[in-house]
Amino acid sequence: MHKPTIIFLLSIALLAGCSKDPGPDPVDDPRVIILMYHRFLMTMEEALGGGEAFEAYLDEELGGSKRLIEEHIYGSVDALALPYGDGAGDEDIIAAAQRHGYRFIRTSERDAAGNSSSSLFRLPSLPLLDDTDQELIGVYLGI
Repeated sequence: MHKPTIIFLLSIALLAGCSKDPGPDPVDDPRVIILMYHRFLMTMEEALGGGEAFEAYLDEELGGSKRLIEEHIYGSVDALALPYGDGAGDEDIIAAAQRHGYRFIRTSERDAAGNSSSSLFRLPSLPLLDDTDQELIGVYLGI
C-alpha cells in the first residue's frame, strides 16, 4: 500500500508544473496530500475579542488559504491541520471550516486514537519528531 506524500504549501510554489497551466501536473495524484497549517488561531480569537471579528479572520485565514492552494492544484483541499491542538473542538473554527468546504480537521490532540466517537472535525494525531522517545509513543497510544 502506498503511503501518501505530504506537500506543504510553501513547497508547492517550488514544484515545476504544479500550476493549472496546460501540461502534466505532478501534484495531480490522489496519493498526494497538500497541507497548510494554521498556528495560533485561539490567540487571534483572544486578540480580536471573538465574535464577528474572529469569524471574519477565520474566513480569511481558512477560506483564503484553501483558495490559494486550490489555485495551484487540480484537486480540492479537504483537510485542515491545527498543530499543537490549537483550536481543536472550537465551534467557531469548526463552523468556519465547514463554511469553506473542509471535510476534516486534523488536530494534535492525544488520547483520542481509536475512539470510535471521534468527530471528523476533531481527528487526533500523534506528534512524532525525530527525537520522540519510543516509550512516549506508547503513552500517546495509551498502551
